Amino acid sequence: MTETTYTVTLVKEVIVWEFKYSLNGDLLSFKVLEGVLSNAHMIWMFTKGNFPATEAIITTNWSTKEYAKLFEVKKGDFDYTFDAWYNYFANKVGKLKQTKNAFNKLSKGEIILLWKGTHGYKKYLQYNQEQSVQYPSTFINQESYKNDWKV
Repeated sequence: MTETTYTVTLVKEVIVWEFKYSLNGDLLSFKVLEGVLSNAHMIWMFTKGNFPATEAIITTNWSTKEYAKLFEVKKGDFDYTFDAWYNYFANKVGKLKQTKNAFNKLSKGEIILLWKGTHGYKKYLQYNQEQSVQYPSTFINQESYKNDWKV
């Protein structure tokens, strides 16, 4: 069965949701990959009618500028592998085995946050070139990917 996956990362919270839809656009699954589905989230999604029960809802309603302030929606399968992230991080220093072990302890939701945080960190470093670059293992172990790396 072919399916379409959407990963939703909340902007101001450490929360990641995953929605999977069939080829017909019907919801197959909803998972909380990282964080907790709070009462406020449940009220917003279920009581106020914002839950994307069909793919059409997530591609239209959830893709507006208003919703973009709340969360980021990514379509498609995500490459969760260590090699993909390590190549993107680009600062290949330190002990590879230690870095890989730290990566392998992360949940799927934490890996998504790691990618998002790495992207922000790289942008931050472009504007702060005097800043020393962290080792990949330090970036993971100290959870630096959860920092706000806004430029």
